[in-house]
Amino acid sequence: FVQLLAEIGGARDGSALDLVAHHPHCGSTTVNLGVVELGPSGGTAKLNLRFPCGLDAKRVAEKVHATAAAAQTTAGLQISSAIEGWTQEPLLVSEEAHPEFLSALQEAYQTVTGREPHLRAIAGTTYAKAFPLAVAFGPLDEVAGERELAHEVNERVTIRRHLENIRIYAMALAILACGA
Repeated sequence: FVQLLAEIGGARDGSALDLVAHHPHCGSTTVNLGVVELGPSGGTAKLNLRFPCGLDAKRVAEKVHATAAAAQTTAGLQISSAIEGWTQEPLLVSEEAHPEFLSALQEAYQTVTGREPHLRAIAGTTYAKAFPLAVAFGPLDEVAGERELAHEVNERVTIRRHLENIRIYAMALAILACGA
């Protein structure tokens, strides 16, 4: 069981679950082995999967269940799998469909940072997809030398960057609310 978890969790791209996928705007599948509980009589593991446009929740669930079933058969383990919570389909808010919205975000970014804004999406999808037409905006600043820590141990942003993000978000909300 631990070996299976190491394989699945070690393949952050979804390859251990046969879920490797990439979308030019949404990025690639990411897998995070987030919670593991082991005891003398067994264990549980919780995966967080973020998948891009091109994969759907049904196919992702099928692959997870198939991997569990195959491991049960080949390793002689008793494994069950279940989807916990709700599953959201990938979200893409395109420049073509929502130019005013995205240009407000770009304007706020440039005003606060003084740098040219570039739209991009990374690492599958985001929890922002729980809201219609929402985007995850920030918080990483690669130009300032910050390292991508999404799904890494000690995922975090600096306090300085967090405060800068607050200023960017506040300005973006003001632009969108006032139509400025």
